[in-house]
Amino acid sequence: MAAIDPLEVPPFQLQPLLGRIHPPVGDLLDLGQSREAPAPSPVASSPLDIFARVSNSAIGKAPAKPPPPVQVVVRCVQALGRDIYVGNSDGTLLRYSLREQGSSRDEDSYHVTARQVLASRKPIDQIALVPSVAKLLVFSGK
Repeated sequence: MAAIDPLEVPPFQLQPLLGRIHPPVGDLLDLGQSREAPAPSPVASSPLDIFARVSNSAIGKAPAKPPPPVQVVVRCVQALGRDIYVGNSDGTLLRYSLREQGSSRDEDSYHVTARQVLASRKPIDQIALVPSVAKLLVFSGK
């Protein structure tokens, strides 16, 4: 067998795995459940929001400005098997799963299968996977 010059063989290959980081999806509580994303539910406004908008327009007040959008930053990432878990600065934990082999070449290799938002909305500092019990631990609140 002929020796291969190490300069001819790249040590690794870069490939984009995750295209979109923040689409809405289901729950992350059980790592061993189905990998299909649930159907998105329509967003409903509370009756108080509707009342405030109607009353302000009736008395000629301009509606309150919405808060400026917050830039979400990926803080940590862990992988286990066919899944990648991404912790964000807005307290959102996303689960991406590897697409099946029959997927189109134009699609991303991974797709979002679950989304969980921490009640505190604090940035996720670290993710610890515990495969023996099919759970993950999230550390936040520094």
